[in-house]
Amino acid sequence: MKVIKKKYAINVKGATLEEQLAFCIEQSFAQVLPGKHIQTEAKMLIDTIQSGKLIKGAAATAMFETTKGYIRELFRPWRVLKACDISPVGAFKTSSLNALREVIDE
Repeated sequence: MKVIKKKYAINVKGATLEEQLAFCIEQSFAQVLPGKHIQTEAKMLIDTIQSGKLIKGAAATAMFETTKGYIRELFRPWRVLKACDISPVGAFKTSSLNALREVIDE
């Protein structure tokens, strides 16, 4: 494993915690993966979070809860009912709605 010896100073004056964290992550990617595209770096970060290798798996749990909350908000009962009402006949099947319910309930 390669040890990064260079440390980066963060201008904490006026920077929020999220800004400091973003700065550190971006600098780490610049050091470890020089020349990679931003999309590649973002995919690697998401993969690392989802694999549970970051912050002892707590990041994966937090990401799952955030995604679950987003899905629950997106598929509110009134929104699904409205989509059923204005969609063509047969567009929403009971099996599709049951599959969505199983995903949300996990």
